[in-house]
Amino acid sequence: IFETIDYHGYQYLDSAIQFNIWRAPTDNDRYMKEEWKKAGYNRAYSRVYECKASFSEGTDNKYGKLIINVKAGIVSEVVPRILSLDIIWTVNVQGDIVMQLKGEKNMDLPPLPRLGLRLFLPRKMENVSYFGIGPEESYIDKCRAGSHGLYYAKIDQLYKKYIKPQENGSHYDCDYVDVNDSTYGIMVMSDKGFSFNASIFTQEELESKRHDFELEESGCSIICLDYRQNGIGSRSCGPELLDKYQFDEENFSFDVILSPYMINTTSEN
Repeated sequence: IFETIDYHGYQYLDSAIQFNIWRAPTDNDRYMKEEWKKAGYNRAYSRVYECKASFSEGTDNKYGKLIINVKAGIVSEVVPRILSLDIIWTVNVQGDIVMQLKGEKNMDLPPLPRLGLRLFLPRKMENVSYFGIGPEESYIDKCRAGSHGLYYAKIDQLYKKYIKPQENGSHYDCDYVDVNDSTYGIMVMSDKGFSFNASIFTQEELESKRHDFELEESGCSIICLDYRQNGIGSRSCGPELLDKYQFDEENFSFDVILSPYMINTTSEN
């Protein structure tokens, strides 16, 4: 996807943006994770099949924009293509990056853990605000204890400790999330709502450690922007997820805007 985002000379990415379908399995995923791994979800990566770029001239004295059309897939070595993706990226002169994604899932494979983007921002970008369900973590089937509103936190405060590290700290039904270092920031918006997770730990690190005190920080502020996650459920000691909480849609769309900005720290007398 995008390897760098340079806005006013500031580098917003420590590494390239990734499409992401995996999560560190929860205790309730103890049976489902074996199906996921057989399907190669933990080893999935994106592959581009076609990419075309064009520039749309502005009209009525307005600036133009760069449009990138991409046909891609989420694939793994051991199974047929997991997802087929048609993506339109639009970059305008203000620096906004608009993603319009249409996806088709291989219905011969199990429900997905999640689908979204993973951003690796500089660690000093630690101030997080969001308008969604908080202040505690919330998921599609775990959100009644929260309320929809505006919340603020440092990124390390959004980590939810479990004795065995696992997926945690997501916030469901968000209109936007903003991450900044008091000078530079990036705001993510969607008119359809999305979930986000902000963490100092990668999902790979969470999965690899048996105890929370063993975790090592990534050195980045990691932001997961999810169209959807599979529900949390209770299958470790209860029934399977209801169909409405499973991420098993054959066709779906995900539109999101990434808007980098600079905070004006100067004032005139």
